Amino acid sequence: MLQLIHLSDLHVGPNKRNKNNLRLRMLVARICQQFAGPDAPAILISGDLTNNGTAAELRQAVKILGRFKERGFRLLICPGNHDVGPMGNTFHRSAQVNFQQLVVGELLGEQRARTATNRMHEFYPRVEMVRGVACIGLDTANREDHLASGRVGERQLASLRTALAGIAADVPIVVYMHHHMFQWVHSMRLWDSEALSAVLGGRANLLCFGHKHQSRVWGPGSKRSRETGIDLIVSSGQSTAPKRRSRPPKFPHVRLLTVQKSGVPSYKDLCL
Repeated sequence: MLQLIHLSDLHVGPNKRNKNNLRLRMLVARICQQFAGPDAPAILISGDLTNNGTAAELRQAVKILGRFKERGFRLLICPGNHDVGPMGNTFHRSAQVNFQQLVVGELLGEQRARTATNRMHEFYPRVEMVRGVACIGLDTANREDHLASGRVGERQLASLRTALAGIAADVPIVVYMHHHMFQWVHSMRLWDSEALSAVLGGRANLLCFGHKHQSRVWGPGSKRSRETGIDLIVSSGQSTAPKRRSRPPKFPHVRLLTVQKSGVPSYKDLCL
């Protein structure tokens, strides 16, 4: 059995007193306090660790999130549009390299990623076996698109197809990315969502993403689940934002995801 704590859209800002930074420190501290140990869930972060993808912001995010690593949590992370350019609306290769070096290289421990040469295409799709479950991270912010929109891209789709072919049929699969699978506004959408759904071909048991800052779940039997063939689809809100619609506002609010050895996924909402 694999358990995951799904976080997204942390938006670490340029100064230490930024409210998102302070909330993230609180969130990390509470998760560590309640879940650290040999059976700790993995931490899945579906992009937008920062606001602008600057080296300073990413170093700040790595420093805060590094506490998870120190306490023995497994980290699964993919980039978002805000991680590769100012305000998430412009793609800068320098920001992509920042993410590669600091997040993939330092935080996730990929030594090859620490070079200043842009090699992000070597690290996504990111396929890792965690407690008998194949976890596949995608980079949907890999090139300049219309404002905050994204795409998986032909190269990554081909690599994903190959990776899926190498995973045994009885192994559960979790796929995570940043862009929202069902966002149709042109400035925000995942342009090749239908192509991604076709490549997955119903193989994934759980799909996680963020981007829209809207917390929502599509379970078995839902229209989205039937359309994609994916048992459970989870959209995270902004993990570092207070939940203003609740009275009183609840923070921090996270979602605990579970994938059984049989592949059956489930979720539980937690207010830490």
